Amino acid sequence: MDWTLTEKNLKRYLHFDSDISAVDAELLVKDPTLVSKHAFYPFILFNQHWNKWAEKGEKGEPKNRPIRYAARRDAYIFSYYRSLLASKYEERLISANLSENVLAYRKIIGPDGRGQCNIDFAKKAFDQIKNLSDCVAVTLDITRFFETLQHDKIKSDWCDLLGQPILPKDHYKVFNAITKYSYIERDVLFKELGFLGQKINPKNGAVSTGYLVSYDQMPKRQICKPSTLRSILKAKPEILTTNNVSTGIPQGAPISDLLANLYMLNFDQVMNEYALENGGIYLRYSDDIMIILPGDALIGYAARDKAFDLLAATAPNLAFKLEKTYIYTFQSKADGSLNINRDLGPANHGANGLEYLGFRFDGRSIFIRDSTLSNLWRKVARSANRHAVAVIKRYRDKSLAELYTELDVDNFAKKFGRVEEFAKHQDDVGSWTFWTYVKRCVKVFGGDVNGIASQVKAHKRVTKEKLHEALAYYYGRV
Repeated sequence: MDWTLTEKNLKRYLHFDSDISAVDAELLVKDPTLVSKHAFYPFILFNQHWNKWAEKGEKGEPKNRPIRYAARRDAYIFSYYRSLLASKYEERLISANLSENVLAYRKIIGPDGRGQCNIDFAKKAFDQIKNLSDCVAVTLDITRFFETLQHDKIKSDWCDLLGQPILPKDHYKVFNAITKYSYIERDVLFKELGFLGQKINPKNGAVSTGYLVSYDQMPKRQICKPSTLRSILKAKPEILTTNNVSTGIPQGAPISDLLANLYMLNFDQVMNEYALENGGIYLRYSDDIMIILPGDALIGYAARDKAFDLLAATAPNLAFKLEKTYIYTFQSKADGSLNINRDLGPANHGANGLEYLGFRFDGRSIFIRDSTLSNLWRKVARSANRHAVAVIKRYRDKSLAELYTELDVDNFAKKFGRVEEFAKHQDDVGSWTFWTYVKRCVKVFGGDVNGIASQVKAHKRVTKEKLHEALAYYYGRV
């Protein structure tokens, strides 16, 4: 596949390097000599914080997601070299009969000609269970997947894929950049540049951390000149963190997903053969693995043991999370549904059915996973506050009772929400609303969506509650 970059796909975020045109970026990434001499910038790290959704009166569990992103030129190089490796990796998958089993970070075209997503993959798994009827499903989750990938194996796999004993200079430069990467925390950098610092409230003297410059004064593309960065690092070298250990690559870098998939190739091949020999199916989505086999719980335990032993033998340094290892058995019932039993798994989780790629299957219906929906409820609450304030300001002369009729709950529920949590299971859902997602579920799952239908009703109810609560709170305050 020929890698091309258009002006539309240029990265326009704030980073250390200046803008570069698509033409110049291609000239850079496709010149091995330039790549082998390229100086990679540190990644920038920022932490995304939020609280998980909780019932009214309860406090949501705080969550944190560290996000590292590369400078523009660095990202283009990673992306181009990913494409070089991806074409060879796809050939390996085809020869190993794995094209339909390794699901993440790949474009898989369905029978209808469109790209498949987590909905299609979940349907494939649940259909296999229904077709087998009396069967066992084993789900496994790899601990700290990207953080524990061993560098020596990454390099060995890379060489093997290229068919060369050592990496060419340009490939080695990219390998070194992705394994011996460094990063600077965004907020620490902003403080050093004078963008962020302590502010004193003139009314009460309270001290807080905030921006010291306006949005218009902030740089929009290049965060600072290279000379400024060098001066900062010379004065405070401790703000630069370098990965000096022999494991780990930054999740989210344009080449990391391909390297992680390649790392698992031997495991995928052997486990897929094992599943086929036993009349079942093997599926892996990044660090989430599912094995479905005809038989009972003993068959499931044997499959689990096989996977544990094989991972240790073929993917050094990786391990499965014991607390996220589940075994479910299914038996057919007279009414055509399936009886489900959890034979292995923590007592406080997974009791309501088998969870896979954002969905839950209870033997009869398919639901959107509760923890996935919590992200949506969180966004409902934030958006409801903004919408309520806007309605109050627009209709200043109306009473609270009259304002309730102006909320337009149905349109608000359809417009406000983008599906965030789903995005970790596929690439093109960033622009999907909750309703787009539900429609896709209905289309793919067909008659199995009674559970999702009940959740849609709950979504409308929660949306209405949050809007009414926000309106009552802000009325008279803004």
